[in-house]
Amino acid sequence: MESKNMKWWKSPGGALVALLLGGMSLAGLVQATPPASSPGQPFQEILDAIGNLSAAQQQIATTFGAQVDQIENKVDSIEDKLDVLDVKAIGEEAFADPGEGPVADIPVNNALILVRVTFKGEGVSGLTAADFTIATRLVPAGECALEIDELSTFGPPDGDYALAVTPIDSFASCDWAAGSYVSTIEVSSGGMTGSTLVEVVVT
Repeated sequence: MESKNMKWWKSPGGALVALLLGGMSLAGLVQATPPASSPGQPFQEILDAIGNLSAAQQQIATTFGAQVDQIENKVDSIEDKLDVLDVKAIGEEAFADPGEGPVADIPVNNALILVRVTFKGEGVSGLTAADFTIATRLVPAGECALEIDELSTFGPPDGDYALAVTPIDSFASCDWAAGSYVSTIEVSSGGMTGSTLVEVVVT
């Protein structure tokens, strides 16, 4: 003989209730179990992105460093080519009068040219007369070029020289004349050269 409980489960209503209860249990089971996921995957993507960025930065730094080295080499090359003496005429004075010449028997018959010689801002000392040359570009009509008779130093600062010049004394007729004597003073030392233009006016 079946019990009341068995009859209840076999009834249409009981079967529906049982079905509902089973569905609720299954839903609860599904809800209680989280979906499968990979929590480490996004973090790994971030690490990969950081690694790629670091590699790109390193490449940029390497390329930039190579470019800096090339620029420095070019600057050094330019500086080597620009290794010249800086020569400036800082004063000129003609002590001779027109008509006086190298053979004139007078205490002073020359002109004095004051020259400053520097290299990268520092005075160049120890130069001798052999380190200086003069090339006369312009003289009064019919007159002779100039030559260096004597070299002396003065200062401080280092690098200041006084050049005593007179007309070339190869000919007795080479006297001073009234007017301008324009010359180039060139200095050579240590494989470097430099020059300046100077004007001596005789009156």
